[in-house]
Amino acid sequence: MKIAIIGAGLMGKAIAWDMVRSEGVENVLLMDSIPERLSDACDFAGDVETKIVDAGDGKALASALEGYDAAVSCVPYRYNELITKVCIDVGVHVCDLGGNNDVVDAQFRLSDLAASRGVTIIPDCGLAPGMASTWAYAAVEALDSCESVLMRCGGLPVDPLPPLNYMKLFSMTGLINEYVEPCRIVIDGGVAMVDGMSGLEKISFPEPFEEMEAFYTSGGTSTLVQTLHGRVDELDYKTIRYPGHCEQVRLLMYLGLTESDPIIVDGQAVNPRRTLEALLDRSLPSAGADVTLLRVDASGELGGRKTTIRFQLIDYADSANGISSMMRCTGFPAGAVARMMADGTINQRGVLPQELVVPAERLMADLAARGVEIERSEISG
Repeated sequence: MKIAIIGAGLMGKAIAWDMVRSEGVENVLLMDSIPERLSDACDFAGDVETKIVDAGDGKALASALEGYDAAVSCVPYRYNELITKVCIDVGVHVCDLGGNNDVVDAQFRLSDLAASRGVTIIPDCGLAPGMASTWAYAAVEALDSCESVLMRCGGLPVDPLPPLNYMKLFSMTGLINEYVEPCRIVIDGGVAMVDGMSGLEKISFPEPFEEMEAFYTSGGTSTLVQTLHGRVDELDYKTIRYPGHCEQVRLLMYLGLTESDPIIVDGQAVNPRRTLEALLDRSLPSAGADVTLLRVDASGELGGRKTTIRFQLIDYADSANGISSMMRCTGFPAGAVARMMADGTINQRGVLPQELVVPAERLMADLAARGVEIERSEISG
């Protein structure tokens, strides 16, 4: 298999590192527009080929991707529609880390074209959106009937520092996007949109995460809203944080710091959101151990009894190899999907929801082999 990775940031580095060590992968190409980032990723991952390519340059992308079996997009979501079109043109399967509903919708409008060219496109293949959808759909399928699907997920520092009790685990642009964009959910059987940062609730995991909070953020339900519409009464996704984080971010939103329209300060036009992104990037810690918490609960009936099928993950960083938990839990699932497209395990064509085409057992085994352990349990009553 020949695998191309577009973007040499944290997630691209993790996928490259994993691909180099994956059976059956004979060639790994890592692309980025910044030479220093490529050099750093190459030193980190090992035996990879590198190429300087701008993800916004369709002609350069097409040339670089020629002859590869599958690709993974690890660049900001705004590039994913173009990357989808390029991969269709050159006949390369591709998955991405997604995270934006409008972009994913645009990708799905290309499904017939992709199918006619024999190409598979699977958006939203990271953590959440990503493997959380695979577990959610597997849980629904295991029940005789399902009433609700609740997904809760968060990447967090093991040792939080106030006031935000958070750290840099991925781009600040993506983080703020999740906080401010509307969120698709299902309520009383109907599709609805709710505000990001609303729906605050308490949630508990095993020690030392007994007292946490969760709130709506965008993108996490991904294509599940369409896939499960009519089958469940309730479906939603919330992000997990340490207590008080939501209140702190709401203050920033109240002050207008997440807005993109420029304001005039001392005669100069200033973009509040871009300023906030830069300040967060400067101020939030990037070093230190992280942990990923994930819980997917599907509740309904099984064998005549009220039952909740739960998939749960508590994953820590791989300090020996310098791979954060967020890199493991976002990059490794996407890499697994790319390999499944390349080796023919996934052979459906078109733009496809991952929950319908990614085999849950294969994904679980692939992740377990890399130390990412998903626990499945059934809770009666």
